[in-house]
Amino acid sequence: MRQLRFQPLWLAIGISLLLFVAYMSLIPPRVGIGEIEYSDLFLHLLAYATITGWFQQIYGRKGLIYVAVAMLFYGGMLELAQHYFPPREPHWSDFFANASGVVLATLISTTRIRDTLFIIEKNILSVAHDS
Repeated sequence: MRQLRFQPLWLAIGISLLLFVAYMSLIPPRVGIGEIEYSDLFLHLLAYATITGWFQQIYGRKGLIYVAVAMLFYGGMLELAQHYFPPREPHWSDFFANASGVVLATLISTTRIRDTLFIIEKNILSVAHDS
């Protein structure tokens, strides 16, 4: 397995994404309760697909399933934690949107897109680092 040259940077960005999602999941919503839109479910799917794909690139093929399971657990725990942050409430639809994002990222991570961070390192960061 190839090792990412800037792995600490990629991990820091990934952890920042996890913290951002946790923050956004637990603060009071900006729309009133009952005004939940379908775009919210799309944002759940997009966020979890992005973060799952990010970590799957860092940990490679051997980490695909581990990352997917960890992200399912993370999403489930955040949904349950919303019970303790009124007016937030856990919703099955949010969990299923999160899980859909995890599955989508895992499927995409089996394609050449899984090499995106390697390509960035090779073509962009190595030029800036070597200068």
